[in-house]
Amino acid sequence: MPPRNTSQSPAVLRRKSAPEHTADLLREQITAGELQPGARIGVEKLSQSIGVSANTLREALQLLEHERLVNQELNRGIFVARITEADIRDLYAMRRLLELGTVRTARTVPPEALRALRDAIKLGDDAIADRDWSASSRATTDFHSALISIGHSERATVTMKQLMAELRLTISSVREALQMRSEFQEDRRAILARVEQGHFAAAAELLAEYLDKGERAMIEWHRQLNDSAS
Repeated sequence: MPPRNTSQSPAVLRRKSAPEHTADLLREQITAGELQPGARIGVEKLSQSIGVSANTLREALQLLEHERLVNQELNRGIFVARITEADIRDLYAMRRLLELGTVRTARTVPPEALRALRDAIKLGDDAIADRDWSASSRATTDFHSALISIGHSERATVTMKQLMAELRLTISSVREALQMRSEFQEDRRAILARVEQGHFAAAAELLAEYLDKGERAMIEWHRQLNDSAS
């Protein structure tokens, strides 16, 4: 959801370019695990498979490189980024600044943000019941994007989207991801309840615990994946 009414905003009215549309498609493939961390991206082959020119694809990849989702290595090619443990810690530090700051300073919740939070919880419940990893991942991203939109900052919303995309680079196992979802879904439900009540300090306390737990889980998961790969 947009953080405020942007019906007259030039940024919203402007049509996306072909490279931006292509970057959106690739971003979704990367964060959904269709393009695995460390995978080499063959420009010619991929451009043909998604139906865009090689030049358009290269421009899209430049956008994703700026978002830290792909890396270009000299004389080797372009690869889907691999996230490190240090990256995870840094990402969570940034999330605390953005999310906790937004919730702690909130005074009211825009109706569209509240609807988006509730919709994200519903999507998460359905995804867990259906064992649908892709929908579960979207629900998590939707929830945190909606939470950030309480602060009415487009820049914070864009930054949050990038952070969530980077974190999802660590996810490569549907089974393990789904095992984590139910517990974190209940945490998000509790945070939403405090936000609905207007108890923002209490919501921020729950959110701080949630982020601490999420960081520990992501680091442990990342170490397990590295150990199994070595």
